[in-house]
Amino acid sequence: MIRTKEAISSQKMGLKERALRAVLVKHKILLENIEQGTGTSQDKTTEASQDKGNWLKSTNCKFGHGYKLMTPHMKRITSELFNFLTKGEHLYKRGKKLRDLEILVANLLARGSLRTFQGKVYRTCEPVRISRSRKSYTKSRYTRASSYIIDLLDMLKGASLLKQAKGYRTKEESMLTRIWPTEKLLTMYQPIDLTIDLDFEHVELVILRDKDKKEMKYNDTAKTNRIRRILRNANILNRQAVIQVKTPNGYQRINTDLHAIFNNGSFNQGGRLYTGFNGYQSLSEDERANIHINNEPTVELDFSGLHPRLLYAIEGLQYDCDRDPYKEVSDDEALRPLLKELLFMLLYSKNETKAVAAGNYEFCFISYREYFKRLKTAGLKVKDLIQMCKVAHSPIARHFSAQACFKLMNIDSKIALDVIEHFTVKDIPVLAIHDSFIVSAQYENELNEVMKNAYRKHSKGFECPVARKQSANIILKYANSY
Repeated sequence: MIRTKEAISSQKMGLKERALRAVLVKHKILLENIEQGTGTSQDKTTEASQDKGNWLKSTNCKFGHGYKLMTPHMKRITSELFNFLTKGEHLYKRGKKLRDLEILVANLLARGSLRTFQGKVYRTCEPVRISRSRKSYTKSRYTRASSYIIDLLDMLKGASLLKQAKGYRTKEESMLTRIWPTEKLLTMYQPIDLTIDLDFEHVELVILRDKDKKEMKYNDTAKTNRIRRILRNANILNRQAVIQVKTPNGYQRINTDLHAIFNNGSFNQGGRLYTGFNGYQSLSEDERANIHINNEPTVELDFSGLHPRLLYAIEGLQYDCDRDPYKEVSDDEALRPLLKELLFMLLYSKNETKAVAAGNYEFCFISYREYFKRLKTAGLKVKDLIQMCKVAHSPIARHFSAQACFKLMNIDSKIALDVIEHFTVKDIPVLAIHDSFIVSAQYENELNEVMKNAYRKHSKGFECPVARKQSANIILKYANSY
């Protein structure tokens, strides 16, 4: 039987629809089981119990003080909801308490949605981690919502607008309370466009964390004020520009806001720049190739082997610009992506044992299909690759397994801030991805020179090659979780 292209295409579409329906139905059953009170079960013997535990524990979605409702329609619904929850009572600082509800609702809407598929409505959502301790809402440079949030959690739960799994603490682990929206709440706010109705902007752009990754108080200095000024100006400029990524469904706006995170209680540790919710840094290299700035195509340039070269610069050595620090370890092209990741593990780990464990976990478990076969074909183990790195780069080996990454991040963040400042003062939008930058294609040569100058400035005059990212320039799916 001869099958037409139309028949084959129809069959493929049928398979995709069945697969999507299976995902949606599975997620629906998962939520129903959790909300019926079985989500906290300690029984780990069934796949369903494991799915529930994984969903409740693996969330990276933490309550964000920077979420906002942007449109009059959304604010009106929330004001009416507030009157319903408080029964119209006169409240002290009512405006601030209404703002707390707006922040809480925005968090829930950002992580939940209703999807109509084949005539049925499905709710999909991720749990949001939130503290029920009033101390967590003490006024600081990082907070906007008040402790009234805790009262609102109980009100929303009592009105069947919110579900929660309360937090706990044991000798083995601790977990914040996790919340997610009910279908009733999501229906109240339909229709909704996340790119228009919601916004997120960090309350503080310069964040200092301690060794446990908790936000710390600090006094501003000329340095922190400069960083904040550069980031604020860049964020304003990029928001005013039309920055979109091309997807199979057309152009979609992306979050371009940046904030800096310093580590280990020191402004000399870390400092890398990150995007937040729906940010361009979460895109793959191929997806970034489809970014357009003010309707113009873009180019992405990156530093080649930035961290290894910075380590050589710290040792007072110029690493040959024509040499590849990863090929120096092995000329097997199949091993190059593994070596790039492994080198970062070496720079992040406290000791070699932890580096080996991290490598085994990544290559033999998380990225098993992609990387394990390459290791097996080469007849190597993670510890073999580490030894090869130490031999090939003996002049900088003392930095391995010594958490040198935080010092290197501090340097590359200074480079990034200089590049961003250069273009921002000229009203030219620029996007930073740690060791690479995106600008409209017409500014490629200027970006190349600015990057090289910034590297020289922060490496005591040494050189680092800058290259254009090579990409298949294909359109991939973006932000479609289901």
